[in-house]
Amino acid sequence: MRVLTVTVTARGSALANKLPYEHSHGNAAATIKKRWTTVDGLILFLATGAAVRIIAPLLTHKGDDPAVVCVDERARFAIALCGGHGSRSDPHHMRSANDLAEEVSAILGSMPIITTASDATATPALDTLYGFPAHGDLAPAELALIDGMGLEIDNPLNWPLPPKLLSAATRTAEHALEPDRPRMIITDSSCDSLLRSSEPTRLALSSQCQALPEPHPPPARGDLAVSSIRRPQSPGGRPQPARQVAVLHPPSLVVGIGASTGAPPKELLSLLEEVTRQAGLSMASICEIATIDRRASDPVIVELGLPIRAFSSTQLATVEVPSPSRNVQCAIGTPSVAEAAAILAAGSGCELVCPKAKRAHVTIAVARRVRPRGAISLVGLGPGGRLDRTPAATAALRHAEVLIGYGPYLDQCVDAITANQEVLRFPIGAELRRAHTAVSKASEGRRVAVVCSGDSGIYAMAAVVIDAVGRAGLKASFGRHLRALPSQSGIPGDLDLEVVPGISAATASAAALGAPLGHDHAVISLSDLLTPWEQIEARLRAAAQADMAMAIYNPRSSRRAWQLGRAREILLEHRCASTPVGVVTSAGRSGERVVLTCLGDIDPEEVGMSTCVIIGSSDTKVINGLMVTGRHYSRIDCDDLEVDTVG
Repeated sequence: MRVLTVTVTARGSALANKLPYEHSHGNAAATIKKRWTTVDGLILFLATGAAVRIIAPLLTHKGDDPAVVCVDERARFAIALCGGHGSRSDPHHMRSANDLAEEVSAILGSMPIITTASDATATPALDTLYGFPAHGDLAPAELALIDGMGLEIDNPLNWPLPPKLLSAATRTAEHALEPDRPRMIITDSSCDSLLRSSEPTRLALSSQCQALPEPHPPPARGDLAVSSIRRPQSPGGRPQPARQVAVLHPPSLVVGIGASTGAPPKELLSLLEEVTRQAGLSMASICEIATIDRRASDPVIVELGLPIRAFSSTQLATVEVPSPSRNVQCAIGTPSVAEAAAILAAGSGCELVCPKAKRAHVTIAVARRVRPRGAISLVGLGPGGRLDRTPAATAALRHAEVLIGYGPYLDQCVDAITANQEVLRFPIGAELRRAHTAVSKASEGRRVAVVCSGDSGIYAMAAVVIDAVGRAGLKASFGRHLRALPSQSGIPGDLDLEVVPGISAATASAAALGAPLGHDHAVISLSDLLTPWEQIEARLRAAAQADMAMAIYNPRSSRRAWQLGRAREILLEHRCASTPVGVVTSAGRSGERVVLTCLGDIDPEEVGMSTCVIIGSSDTKVINGLMVTGRHYSRIDCDDLEVDTVG
């Protein structure tokens, strides 16, 4: 996200320099006017009145304007002024003025001021439902949700809804057979004035862009697939005026593409627009592109900016299609690319809604999924603070429909949790339950984020969940950043899986000490709950004999008070008592405590479960109060130095 800070005073400039954004100091009005269309967000160190007068003539539409946040000169408040629910950079990333206000507050210690009604009332915001592009009368629909007014939900595709919208659908179905209750009430409060109000807003989930159909006949009680209510009539027997309609487009369409070498992107886009228009489909529902592997990196495919799933000609040849081509078979070894790729990527039970359509250089077909494709993101939060969390981790959290984790870890990322999401909290020790729940939810077609402290692959949930996927007999398509980059080549598995790395306890603790892990090092846990102590001792001895620095996890707890002392005895057999040791508690979190000592003087009473102990090697020194393990660059002739591509 392109963010610009604008200041006019020295105090404001000093505060802006603490933020990781571009900074402009001087004539605020001229700068804002010049950069208005080139940035996604503005942080203005101005009074709100001055900011409003400057930006008012520039405002066009909330989907096009940059997000704007005002910060006062003492950094007491960060006020989300406009663009609360999105910016033009990428609506799916949901980087908004509310997000920026939270982010600025985390850095400057301010209080974020957010006045968006849906955020204040923890109500699902229709324009921030990831994967559901929205248009139409969103404001009345959102108002209906916030105020508890009637909101009919028409879901002919039976597409899974976020929990709070699903709850609304449940209530609609309960009242569908009651002729005197033509609306759905989504609040338990008794609001007689609302019951006497006008026709409820209608929310439709559809991949169609044509005129919305009349409501279906009422479903049987308890049937939540489609909730429709007959249109009430005025006292004179005439239908009431047309309702305000908000439309959410589910990610249901997969486009298969075949193209010749050097095919022009404009030709593909023109054909895609024509085909979807004729079929009455919305391009907003296209969630994925599928093609043959040799075309996956061609500009004609990549420039669409959608996730790409690629298949070999052998895989495509296994799919029975309605429009096979002998010429294509002879040229690349499969009778179909567009239709076969669309069907393969859309999954079992899909419908080929648009058979093959051709132009000179491109061929496309469109398939509709019967349900969303499930995904699991194994997210490392880092030490816990927002500044130490990677953007990829924040994106994975925001894009998830279901968040699963140990309660305190979920508390660490509360800024990235929205009212649209289902949050499942588990106690410590319930790792297997967390993993099985994640697999179950993803199997239902949900996007799941399993949150972990530190790095998800280091003493955390990644290994447990991947194992659970295998034990469930499921096949996962694995990739990094599933939201943006091509999935791995091959027939899609039952769900998508990604591991999102985070700053580990070892690296966070090392950063608090200096550079104690600057050379080869080992990471060892002293917890014998899952590993026999004999194995732990063997690993300690091996690392000590190899003269490597060590990061010790789980060094001591109330029930395991003796292991650290025994580990010190083993290490003293191979290292002198003066070997530098760093004891870091709550690294990167509030209350962080750093103690620099030596191997002979480690005090177990200083150590707990939130402590990481860094033990130096024979090369570790203390320089200016910092613990450093060097790599002996002084031994190398700089003229002969080769580039170290890892370090």
